[in-house]
Amino acid sequence: MRLTFITSSLAPGKDGVGDYTRELASSCQSLGARCALVALNDHRIERTCEETQSARGESLLCLRLPASDPWPERQRIAEGWLSDNSTDLISLQFVAYGYHPKGIVRGLDRLLAAVIGDRPLHLMLHELWIGAERGAPLRRRLIGTVQRRYVLAMIQALAPRLIHTSNAAYASLLRARRVEAGLLPLCGSIPIIPNPDPHWLGRELTRLGVAPERAMSRDRCWRFGIFGTMLSFWSPEPLFSYIAEAARCSGREVIVAAIGRTGPGATLWQSLQHQYGGRFSFAALGERSAEEISRFLQSIDFGIAMTPWQLIGKSGTTAAMLDHGLPVVVSRDDVHFDVASGPAHTPPLSPLLHRVDQNCPRWLLAAKREPPCDHWPETARRFLAEIEASAHPRATPRLTGLRASAV
Repeated sequence: MRLTFITSSLAPGKDGVGDYTRELASSCQSLGARCALVALNDHRIERTCEETQSARGESLLCLRLPASDPWPERQRIAEGWLSDNSTDLISLQFVAYGYHPKGIVRGLDRLLAAVIGDRPLHLMLHELWIGAERGAPLRRRLIGTVQRRYVLAMIQALAPRLIHTSNAAYASLLRARRVEAGLLPLCGSIPIIPNPDPHWLGRELTRLGVAPERAMSRDRCWRFGIFGTMLSFWSPEPLFSYIAEAARCSGREVIVAAIGRTGPGATLWQSLQHQYGGRFSFAALGERSAEEISRFLQSIDFGIAMTPWQLIGKSGTTAAMLDHGLPVVVSRDDVHFDVASGPAHTPPLSPLLHRVDQNCPRWLLAAKREPPCDHWPETARRFLAEIEASAHPRATPRLTGLRASAV
């Protein structure tokens, strides 16, 4: 099977959906498919670039088109490239913000239809639209209404053979508008390195100012890790109080360490240090290589996820923590969707995940790591099997039609 994966950007390490797409394509290729990559709106390059990108020991032919070029030019090049590199199916890995700063993709359906042509299409919706959550501010709801209109118009115009999303809440929102989407779990984009140096993180923490007796201790000190962008509006309570309570019960001290780009959360990080510095030690490792991130995830005791509970399936950083066998406490449960009960409220399947609640101290005292596990081969197998099934004449249609009022 020959597959071409299309996304907005393929700058390695700079775009989460691009990194996911590369990992999925390479995992499929390792199972026997022949895969290629196309980036239609890449902000990290200035001119068209045809290159080879690698992941998981596989090399993938890749076409990257700069966002600065006119759409007609990009469309012409992409059409020609796809014709020269024949494909059995296109997988569109879609996030609206990859094409417009406000996620409003008016007219994108026509451009994508011209590029894809009559080739069979799979659609992975990494995001839908904002403002669907209960109590959303008026501005978010207004923007979300416009986003929804054009996302649904795109689905209708492209008529994908198969549609996936990453979490049950999104699937329910789509189902309410007569779009059937299956769930394809995310995996992390951080390869698991074997046999990490057990003292690496202790040395790093010491270098960043944590007292050596805390930094190097594995029996008397818990290490909590935050991976990736920090949200400026994130609240540490009640989680930090639960952590402090569990630490007192276990006779442990606490280190909170962050790795990766903090983004808009730099001020928040300073506030956390000021407010909790008397109880916890803090260390920010900053941007690191994938190997160092893997070492970090294998050297801490708990992960802290900032994605809301109902949307935890869309978090690539949480997926990376789970791949590394790390117990993860989901610190937010403040986003709820007005969708039918059932799949949207089904809790995540991983026993390593726990929603912050009054039982959190007890969970922290009992939680244990699991061995790291590479979930990509299983996900790629499932993905390929569902694509094959969607081509069968008896396959259940994924797109059951859109009401005019839904658009």
